[in-house]
Order: sequence, then C-alpha cells, then structure tokens
Amino acid sequence: MVRAPPAVQDQGEVIPNPAGGSKYRCTIPKADGQPCGTVISNTKGSISSHRKIHDPNSAYNREAEKFDQPIPCQQVMADGTLCGAALTSKHTMLRHYGSQHRHSGKKELLFAKYGV
Repeated sequence: MVRAPPAVQDQGEVIPNPAGGSKYRCTIPKADGQPCGTVISNTKGSISSHRKIHDPNSAYNREAEKFDQPIPCQQVMADGTLCGAALTSKHTMLRHYGSQHRHSGKKELLFAKYGV
C-alpha cells in the first residue's frame, strides 16, 4: 500500500478501498465553505496534483479564469466550415483543441493564435 507523507495528507482523510488498499478524500474547503470531497488515489503524486485546484495562484486556476465573452473556435473542419465551439477559458480551449482537433503542441502557440 502506498501512503502519502503526512504533510500532504494533512488536508484530507484516508478511506479504505473495498478492492484493497486505500483511497484519499480531499477535505480542503471550497469557496462555499463545504469540504471538497474528491476521492483520489492515495499517492503523493495524485494528492499533490489534485491540490492545484485549491491554489488560487496555480497555473491551472489562472487558465481556468473565464474570458469576458466566449471566443468561437477558429479551427477549419474537414468539410471546410469553422468549428465555432464556444471557448470560455484557456482551460476549455486546451481541452477542446486536444480532444476535438488533436492539438498536442505548445499551449502558448494556441493562446497566441487567439490573442489570450
């Protein structure tokens, strides 16, 4: 069984996994004051990766900030039309381009294409 160091576990609880081993439940308070409650693998990497969503200064949260208004996707589709999907943040832009247009390059180039 892999256990995260106590310094990482201080804001959560270890819960037994019926399949054996254990999971980790995040108890860091959300903006509304309620505990997060997300259940993840009980490993240092999984816990520290999850905790970025609670850090207001993380790159993850900076990219999640909403644009003033949605930006339509400018990718040309196979039939010659524009995709037009509403991109509401850098985060949704990255996810959309990765899943719909198979973008795997540098995110900075994608952001520059849209001037964000």
